[in-house]
Amino acid sequence: MTLSISPVTPGLVEATPKPEAADEDARLQAAAKQFEAAFIRQMLDHAGFAEAFGAGEGGSADAMSSFLIDHLATEISDQGAFGLAEHFYNKLSAASGDADTGPGKRL
Repeated sequence: MTLSISPVTPGLVEATPKPEAADEDARLQAAAKQFEAAFIRQMLDHAGFAEAFGAGEGGSADAMSSFLIDHLATEISDQGAFGLAEHFYNKLSAASGDADTGPGKRL
């Protein structure tokens, strides 16, 4: 009986992401989404959503308006409606030296 072992393909070994790289990628994605949500929140504030939802009428109305705008901004960012998080992620990845980035990289 002959035992044969197939050689390991060099590209296969190198293509396996390191756990640190996966953690870094997840961290960059989260940062990009958080930044997009903060940006959208500022847009909603300047568009007058805070006043429309009752801000300026007292403590609890101000707090509820703020929570609602935060939630809306996060939901809009999570849906990828603007695509800013993807753009931010690609820029952050390129700056950190990640080789697997490009215009087609989706979050």
